[in-house]
Amino acid sequence: MKKVSLIVFLLSLQFALFAQTKGDYITPIDKQSVNLNEIQNTKFGRLEKNPEYRKIQFVETGKLQDFINNSVLTFNIPGVEEKYLALVKEFKYISPNDYVWKGNLIDQYGSIVIFCEKGHVFGHIVIENQEYEIQSFDDKSVFIEFDHEYLLKSKCGLEHKPNDSLLHNGSHDENLKGKSCTGLVRVLVLYTSAAQGSVSNIYNTATLAVNQISDALNNSDISWGDLHVSKAATKHLNFIEDPTDYSHDLYLLRTNTQAQQLRNQYQADLVVLLTDNVYPPIYGVAYIGPWDGGAYAIVEAPHATPNYTFAHEVGHLFGCLHEEDANPPNVTGDFEFPHKFTTGWWLWKKKWRTILQTNAWSSYTRIQNYSNPDVDYKNKATGTSTHDNARKLEVESCTVENFRPYNPPPSVYITGPSKGNNSGTYTWTAHGSGGQSPYTYLWKYSLDGTNYNSTFGTGQSVTAQLPLDNDLYLKVIMTDNNQQQAIDYFVTINMSGHPSHKNEDNSSVDDSTYTIKNHTVSLQIIDNDDEFSIRTLYPNPAQNNTTVKYNLDQSGKVQISIINSLGIVTQLHEIDHHSSGIFYKTLQTSQLENGVYFVKISFGEKQVIHKLIIQ
Repeated sequence: MKKVSLIVFLLSLQFALFAQTKGDYITPIDKQSVNLNEIQNTKFGRLEKNPEYRKIQFVETGKLQDFINNSVLTFNIPGVEEKYLALVKEFKYISPNDYVWKGNLIDQYGSIVIFCEKGHVFGHIVIENQEYEIQSFDDKSVFIEFDHEYLLKSKCGLEHKPNDSLLHNGSHDENLKGKSCTGLVRVLVLYTSAAQGSVSNIYNTATLAVNQISDALNNSDISWGDLHVSKAATKHLNFIEDPTDYSHDLYLLRTNTQAQQLRNQYQADLVVLLTDNVYPPIYGVAYIGPWDGGAYAIVEAPHATPNYTFAHEVGHLFGCLHEEDANPPNVTGDFEFPHKFTTGWWLWKKKWRTILQTNAWSSYTRIQNYSNPDVDYKNKATGTSTHDNARKLEVESCTVENFRPYNPPPSVYITGPSKGNNSGTYTWTAHGSGGQSPYTYLWKYSLDGTNYNSTFGTGQSVTAQLPLDNDLYLKVIMTDNNQQQAIDYFVTINMSGHPSHKNEDNSSVDDSTYTIKNHTVSLQIIDNDDEFSIRTLYPNPAQNNTTVKYNLDQSGKVQISIINSLGIVTQLHEIDHHSSGIFYKTLQTSQLENGVYFVKISFGEKQVIHKLIIQ
């Protein structure tokens, strides 16, 4: 136990020192130095008065890659001395100005989602009961701290179907025979003029809100093939809110000609209107679905992302209910309810609730899960046989998907292990749909999520070991018969390389819990992070290529060579580095004959040599 504690301490110290050398990821900026024009100043003044916001301030964000070490992001909250660590869960990297990074906090409940679109950074952060957001403000950025106590005053204005509009409320309708059931549900986000002025950036709000549904589906173990959502569009709607009657506004929305035209134009199954903060304490209202004619919801824009309000209301459009809505009119089924549960005991006891559980249970922290008895959180089930929103969402997905016809372009998603260790051999599979089959696949891999090699495989599946003590990032490029392409990303965490990380039940990860298979050690790590070293050589044995990951303690020229068993240099690369740090070089090996080779890195008078097998 003392040894484990020492490892955790040293790793935490390493991250702390790393963060100190890089500064803060989020740096506040004095408002007076921003030079706002009159329109911007008026809008910011209104945002400062928003009751949902405890604080809003201008900030700058650092380069994400500078704050990631061994797949762990170190970040800060302005005004808080503590540094937070998040382990990567998803990293879709296209360029330094276009990426998505998602991670879960280490050693406490929380998550962080960072989007970068055309260089503009925005995101959502949850730490225990507190929520924060980064949003664009024209060409600037603001950091928002939500008022948790104020958020807990919110209520949901659930609406039932009118008696004259009753439709079958299940997915087993005979009309579904022969219909497409790909699992794709498209959500159209509309917004009013008032809503646009109630948040810093309405497009950021819409993107984050739909993304929260996707993450909740993933957390709830709902497979991509059974149900996934995408944003059809974010569009303005000529609509004026009536603060005295949210129920009538919902009726006006579903009968609004422009809303119906936009829904048909963008082939959207569901429609959610973002409004100004006019209905408190009602922050969202939706019909109980699934109902094509009433697949509409209203959500207050400032309240869309905190407390997962948007994801809550969309759940109703599938037919999910509150726990207190037992035996509602015009609803069939017996498993539509959310769930609440506790973990720990005595002074360490904590209370949790899933997304559809209302704020009537405000002493329970809402987690980003739909209830599911087959999914545990901290070693407790997140649902029961009658509290299974995940099942309801899966059962009704085909019904909702067919509310509007849609011919999707090619798309692909990867399935495989999200966690592994040094000793296992694992398989990842690409699942293609849409477009024109047959499909071809090109796999690439990375050791940090940004530097991808040329080729890892060309089949629908790839099988490999994980890099020693290193996480593996995969990217698959699928091409259909019409040469249209789709891309997906996947990361598998090597638990052997994260001694401080724990399972969701807070138990330490033990490699012995995995099946040990015969294998060839595929890479090596020597020396420490501060010295010149080869840190990774992967894959090894290699076929078409291998990537060497090396560390430099100072700037300078590096020579990387491949030497055969006779001592002949078969490849030589010279690279001039203008800084210290960790670097990657992919070496093409397809022209080498099978056999034993050596990879040598020379740096000044220092040399490091590792064996490489080609087969």
